[in-house]
Amino acid sequence: MPPTRFIPPAPLSIRPSGFVRPSGALSVAQVANAQAILTWFGYLPRNRSSITGARDAATAGAVSVFQRQYNAENACRRNPTGAGCHPPYSNNGFQPERIAVDGDLGPETIAALANYNQTAARGGYGIGLTPAQIEAAARQYAAGVGSGPAAVTNEIETTSPRPPAPAPRPAPAPAPAPQRQAASTFPTGPAIAVGVGAAVILAAVLYKRSRKGRKGGG
Repeated sequence: MPPTRFIPPAPLSIRPSGFVRPSGALSVAQVANAQAILTWFGYLPRNRSSITGARDAATAGAVSVFQRQYNAENACRRNPTGAGCHPPYSNNGFQPERIAVDGDLGPETIAALANYNQTAARGGYGIGLTPAQIEAAARQYAAGVGSGPAAVTNEIETTSPRPPAPAPRPAPAPAPAPQRQAASTFPTGPAIAVGVGAAVILAAVLYKRSRKGRKGGG
């Protein structure tokens, strides 16, 4: 039995903010929830096609806008008298305190978005969908069912398969060409000439004999 090696689990990603999250990719549901909150903010178009569950270029651009706005707002929550701040605020700041502006849905950005999830859900994320519908829409999109969650409350439309087209009939075989009889190789011309010549000679011999017989009898 070959020796086995112990592979430790993936290390935890610890950010400066103190948030701990196992390293790894986000699920389709997590990306869809982030897109729904970004749609509620208006950073993504407020229509159902914005919920794809994919970390595409449009989502990255919306995330960058959110990250800048979040940092500015959170700074004002902690210092309402700062430049550009317009109090009052409902609390003294969200966690994490500040996030990187990189357009990526990293652990800190996901945690920052989560601060607004309940309020966004109560407002239907600006597009009239529940959290369950958001997740279902993203999974449908990921499975290639449609171009977006346009009908998340409807069942997937199915179509009966069309019967296969009949196979084309084989073309009729061409009729065989008439066979031409080979010309005889026997020389008929010389044979006829020989026969005629023999008849002439025989006639001459018979004629002479008849003449001799007449003379002898006379």
